[in-house]
Amino acid sequence: MKQCILSNGKKEQGINYPITQAENQKFLLQNWFYNHNINDIPTYYFIAFSDPSTIIEVKGDQQSIADVVAHGEQIPQMIINKDSELPNRFQDYKLGKVILKECGEFDFDILGNFQVTAKDVMPGGNVKNVGGLE
Repeated sequence: MKQCILSNGKKEQGINYPITQAENQKFLLQNWFYNHNINDIPTYYFIAFSDPSTIIEVKGDQQSIADVVAHGEQIPQMIINKDSELPNRFQDYKLGKVILKECGEFDFDILGNFQVTAKDVMPGGNVKNVGGLE
């Protein structure tokens, strides 16, 4: 079963399988690319465990998991290695142009949406010299 188990030595807890989560996000991103006529962007994912004391124990195909799962400090090198394997480098500006075209100004009246008036908002305090910061 595709499963991720966290254990502190006393209690085990199952969490969502991170590879499945990443695969789903990759699928959604590829669909977005397809819907915007961008078909030549290679898409990969990596899973990072941020706590360096995490022991990653694999039951199953160790190599396929090791190709995408690592401690956080190893991920930049994995990205560099994957990038160097690509025969044709994608031009970043193409993606940037599409994203900019799809972006719009976010106009949302948060106070009005929650029926809050400016009078309901209290001003913040003026705190001086907290922890050596001013």
